[in-house]
Amino acid sequence: MKTTYFFGAGASANVIPTMIGIEKGLKSVSGVLEQLINAQTKEGWDTRIVENIEILKSLKIEFDEIINQLKWHQTIDTVARKYYLQSNWEKYNKLKIVLSTFFAFVQLVELLENGNIRDLRLAQANSLNIQIDKRYDSLFSNILQKQNNSIEALDNISIITWNYDLQIELALRNFFPYEPSITELKKRFSILNGFNINQTEEFDFNKFSVIKLNGDAYFEGDGIGNDFYSRLFEKLSSFGKVTADYFFAEISEILKKIDFNNIGKEETGLSVLRNFSYSWELDFDNQVSFNKRKLIDNAKVLLENTEKLIIVGYSFPDANVSIDREIFKNSYFKEVVMQNPDDEITNKFLNSIYEKPIKTEYNLTGNGTRLVKNLSTTFFPSFM
Repeated sequence: MKTTYFFGAGASANVIPTMIGIEKGLKSVSGVLEQLINAQTKEGWDTRIVENIEILKSLKIEFDEIINQLKWHQTIDTVARKYYLQSNWEKYNKLKIVLSTFFAFVQLVELLENGNIRDLRLAQANSLNIQIDKRYDSLFSNILQKQNNSIEALDNISIITWNYDLQIELALRNFFPYEPSITELKKRFSILNGFNINQTEEFDFNKFSVIKLNGDAYFEGDGIGNDFYSRLFEKLSSFGKVTADYFFAEISEILKKIDFNNIGKEETGLSVLRNFSYSWELDFDNQVSFNKRKLIDNAKVLLENTEKLIIVGYSFPDANVSIDREIFKNSYFKEVVMQNPDDEITNKFLNSIYEKPIKTEYNLTGNGTRLVKNLSTTFFPSFM
């Protein structure tokens, strides 16, 4: 039986702030940047902090701009959608860079309560440590199998996610005896983000795959991104920690290479952000839109061939309704498991998205999809 997990922000909530809590997280990282910029002495820090201080000041301005926008908009994706509709490509691309920086930070640094580094000795006070929601770790411990001395995933499991974090990749990485790159993991496990999709290759729904509808908030392009994560991982392996000044020194180098202060004059975006494309980026006459269309088509094929659907941490927000309706249109599941849903979310899925006959735990007669509500959030529901 083919089982597909369908993830929303709640699936990564033990590490990544949800859309409701992201403002606090952004303020925390902005606070770290402020201390980096304003510290009276930077002795012992990565020298690139001083060399690229103006770039870091510009980055902090963009962090604070998004924090301000969140006073008027419910989610950061709403802010992104506004910039997209306004064709404000400079703000749109800078928002993606802020998010990519933020997501790298929170997945490699345990966020402090208020962003305070206390003694301002960033080189010593806060170290990078890979942060993984342990529920992914438990899930992949069961999905991954050893076959002929190779680590493979069960073919009858797949994942569709609206999340643009790297929790899936970082969790998978933990199970290898060596340290594979993010790019290698994506290729090995068919983790599709839109950019890395093959237009001529037919999608094989019978194999394990991950479809990331919004792509990745992940620096890559011209070798920059993969090198960025590889350098951080290498530093972590060699020294047991990567300091916050080193982290932002690496970020400042990326921003210098892409001329951060002058980006975003055209809609086609940046090569460094080529993995990060929202699901609505379908109306450009370019490769980004062509790949995004194929990605969504792949999600439709996968759901059409899924018998058991497990929904985790997803509220079916209005901004995603058109895509959700499209990919669920021709699906018909034997069973749907919804983890910790309230009645409003359940009704929205059943009446506005799925729109198929339902059998509940209390009424199993007749034809239809069996609906199960799983209220525990300690683990992801089992695919068994």
